[in-house]
Amino acid sequence: MGSLQPYHTYAVKPNVITDAHLTKTNVPETEVAEWDSGTAYSTDDEVQVTTTGVHKVYVAVQANGPSGTSPEDDDGTNWQFKVATNPYRMFDQRGRTFTTNADEIRVEIEPGVLTNALGFIDVEAVRIITLLSVQEGAYTFTGSDTDPLPGTLASVSGEFEIISNHAVATGAAPGGPDYVTISEFGKAAGDITVMWNGGSSTSAGGIVFRYSDTGNFLHAEINNGELRLRKRESSAWSTLGTPYTIAGYSNSQDYELRVIYRVSEIELWLDGVLRDTIEGESFNVSETGVGIRADNTSQTFDDLSIRRLSYDHEQAMTDFGSGSFYEYFFGEIPYKTKYAEVSFPPYTSGKIIVRIINTGGVASIGNLVVGLGSAIGVSLRGSGVGIEDFSYRKEDDFGYIDIQEGDYADTVTLDLRLYREDVASLKRLLTQYRAAPLMIVGSDNYEETIIYGLGDRVNILLANGETADCSLNFKSLI
Repeated sequence: MGSLQPYHTYAVKPNVITDAHLTKTNVPETEVAEWDSGTAYSTDDEVQVTTTGVHKVYVAVQANGPSGTSPEDDDGTNWQFKVATNPYRMFDQRGRTFTTNADEIRVEIEPGVLTNALGFIDVEAVRIITLLSVQEGAYTFTGSDTDPLPGTLASVSGEFEIISNHAVATGAAPGGPDYVTISEFGKAAGDITVMWNGGSSTSAGGIVFRYSDTGNFLHAEINNGELRLRKRESSAWSTLGTPYTIAGYSNSQDYELRVIYRVSEIELWLDGVLRDTIEGESFNVSETGVGIRADNTSQTFDDLSIRRLSYDHEQAMTDFGSGSFYEYFFGEIPYKTKYAEVSFPPYTSGKIIVRIINTGGVASIGNLVVGLGSAIGVSLRGSGVGIEDFSYRKEDDFGYIDIQEGDYADTVTLDLRLYREDVASLKRLLTQYRAAPLMIVGSDNYEETIIYGLGDRVNILLANGETADCSLNFKSLI
């Protein structure tokens, strides 16, 4: 059995992504107006229907309304489904439908099933960042008044206790960094969220991270109506980034604070919206302490979530190939349009954060495949790639060729070798997905061998008792 090299060709079964899994996106769902029963529509008018589990764009096939039939209930007389709404096109398992957004597409996905692979098909981006955020601790501060804080939270300056099912600073002001409670969670990159209420107009409090001691840490805080990042270094305070003024700030309102921090970048979020990004801040970058801070006893904290970033990968999409120095400096910069991660950490309960970045332009993606991948064999010499063109060409009697450009499909032909014991499982997989798309990764080093589509022919030759040879043809979705 030692004659077979390690597997490096993969098949990825895509998860179905609905609004139950897509927990956050920065792509607006506002391309067309929502269908309204009180509006009269003309032929070719477009509307969208967005309810729980439904994110669709329809086109009117004839004039209808007001008080017409909802597109979801129509039998095709008045409305025809066109495409998913912009945020959901990347998950619609169709080809040539694109999710687009200025500068960056950002999504957070909680698959709820075992996931170990990601695929990016028909991408327009300069770089792609993928993160895995895993729950480390969750605190709701439920308990009797004056109870100590639960879990691994320990006060390092002043004291905190539970009051009315919230964490509240108590006792005499300690000076220095004021009231701080910390948990050591063993990871220098994290995703921390807390609900905060100021209680008074002069309150300053929020999330502590990269904590080493009371004189050295970072603090994402709200201070008198401003969201800002503060650095406490050798017991001296300074402000990083650009403070964000909170419109309509009220000291009696709850605010959701969130900080996502990586080695190279810190993000400040308020009520689910990214408000500031600080790049290149390396202070205390290896420290793992996180917690909360308050400068008085009027503030309350609730729903503290401490998550670690257990995976952080950034992929440049430039593709210079074997070009010369001249092409590098003076030619057009080429970019990859496909990318696959088949070594993503296998998790069921993690939160996947994906950022598709094209700063100064429009970020675009046809399909984001989130799924479970498995090795299916080793590619052999003879594998190939190509396209199937659907353009129209007609030559008249004088040799003039009329060309009408059409769409095309990518094709991949893979000659594989696999262990004899794996033949049945491969055949079952291909049978199961004979009418549903799979992502095939011939090699994650070569984007041309990455395809998301349908198999149109498979032949497995049982060569001997140890190995089998397989010829596999796949065509991309269009």
